[in-house]
Amino acid sequence: MYEQLYLKAKAKDIDVVYCNCNIYKDKKHIYPRKDVEEEVVFRGREAVDDFLLDMIAPLPEYHHDVRYMMSVWHAIYRHSIFMEHRVQFVSEREFVSEDIIFDIDFLSHVRSVCYLPDCLHYYVVNPYSLSHTYDDAKYHKMVNLSRIIKERLAKIYSEEKYYLHYLRSVFFLLRNTVMRMVLAGETDQKIKRILEEKLYQELLSNYPYQRMDLKHRIVFFLLKYKCILLLKMLFKSVKS
Repeated sequence: MYEQLYLKAKAKDIDVVYCNCNIYKDKKHIYPRKDVEEEVVFRGREAVDDFLLDMIAPLPEYHHDVRYMMSVWHAIYRHSIFMEHRVQFVSEREFVSEDIIFDIDFLSHVRSVCYLPDCLHYYVVNPYSLSHTYDDAKYHKMVNLSRIIKERLAKIYSEEKYYLHYLRSVFFLLRNTVMRMVLAGETDQKIKRILEEKLYQELLSNYPYQRMDLKHRIVFFLLKYKCILLLKMLFKSVKS
């Protein structure tokens, strides 16, 4: 994998090169995940900015919550950018997802990104990882991560440029949080308290969900109007 990424970076003078991956659940269940179907190059600050914002979360019209994986394990990075801008990886003891913080810090300094269609990495799914379970401590770390993301984006971009991408990431957090709470058997009252938090009220009041596709509009509507019984029915049916 790294040989191919390195050769592409050298051949095209690219600062960061990503590849697609295979999602590995077990030997009988391996699924290719393709963020791109063909080689794509983002060159120049405007193109890289759009790529970074889509990595955080896409605009409302996009049919999936994730357009480009934010993980660092399927990429290679130009060494001189680390040295020149003193970019460091934050501690996973402090942040529930250190990758996206690194992505913002690093990609804000690059001039070119390439994404290869080849599935060169195998990502092994861990059902007990932070991204697949629910507990209160982890949830509060996720909320803190949203705050950090917004603070970092606000230092780089105008609110007009980053705000909808940021809100889409909050929608992703809210939907997944409520789904995990439902599957963990949390009470209606606790789920309702989550929906009433300031972070989500900002989302539910300001996001143009009418621009989303039908399945996302339905979930957004149920969250917005606290239709907890219907949310439980929906998420349990999806799980089954």
